[in-house]
Amino acid sequence: MEDLHNEHPADLLQMLQEAAPILDCQSRERLKAGIEALIAENQALAARAVEVGLKCDTLLAAIGRQGIVYDADGGMVVAGPGEENRIVRGLSGDGSIYYPDGGPVRSGDLPGHRALRGEILESCRFVIRDRGDEDIHIAVSSSPVITGEAVSGAVVAWQDVTGEEQARRRMEEANTLLEGLFENLGDIVGIQLPDHTIVRYNRAGYELLGMTPEEAKGRKCYELIGRTGPCAV
Repeated sequence: MEDLHNEHPADLLQMLQEAAPILDCQSRERLKAGIEALIAENQALAARAVEVGLKCDTLLAAIGRQGIVYDADGGMVVAGPGEENRIVRGLSGDGSIYYPDGGPVRSGDLPGHRALRGEILESCRFVIRDRGDEDIHIAVSSSPVITGEAVSGAVVAWQDVTGEEQARRRMEEANTLLEGLFENLGDIVGIQLPDHTIVRYNRAGYELLGMTPEEAKGRKCYELIGRTGPCAV
């Protein structure tokens, strides 16, 4: 009977009809009972597959199709938008995935595997890095799927934050350039609050004052020229 599990119910019934004339009554009844059991099992499995499929579609719809649904054994049930996607391959261990500091992510530490162990991740950053391709920066959230008291699967969702990361890096580069310009100007440049409290000066300012940044910070700028209050306007 094991060979009959993958047969369509209609084919099983046809087999029963073809075998009936050459079997005695008892054998025919046993075969009929076995085939009916297989039909019932196949129908139950089909119903279960539909149920699982609907759940997976619902989960992916809830996360905007940018996610993966795993079964309890870590097998990928369904993924969006397509298994050839670099992000899907990276999160499934078929591509190169790294932490933001450059360290590689081990297979057992992939978001899906961690979710299957009951862990929940929220917006953790990873980098998909393949030779010859531009890095993809992603924010990943993952969660186990609980059925009863057992983990029956996992859902991993991601958001592509490459543009955000590129903007952050450009901002850092601009700040570095401005910092260099601020520090190396020959003129005195200072930053102070509206109440005249000193935040910082550039190098030329501290040299002229003969003070360290720690000594000047928090003082009123007019105090540095021997006044007790700001100049009248």
